[in-house]
Amino acid sequence: QVLCAADGEQAVQLFRLQAARISGVILDLTMPKLDGVQTLSALRNIRADVPVLVSSGYSRAEINQRFAGLPINGFIPKPYTLEGLRQALEQALSP
Repeated sequence: QVLCAADGEQAVQLFRLQAARISGVILDLTMPKLDGVQTLSALRNIRADVPVLVSSGYSRAEINQRFAGLPINGFIPKPYTLEGLRQALEQALSP
């Protein structure tokens, strides 16, 4: 089951309500209300162990710089294919 949020603020609210049921998060760097860094920080405060895959049009180096100090479980650059997304999710969600 997939849950969707329109912006970072809604994502945090949804995660707060459903944290125990969520097995992973796909997060963009650029989002309304709360950006990806702010959203990830809030998610980690709620449940530090949730796997997070970041998707962005920015480079991996830029993502690493912006998310410094906040662990992510994977990165997939945009644009991506369904197969690329499947592989990235598989890697991010594996123990």
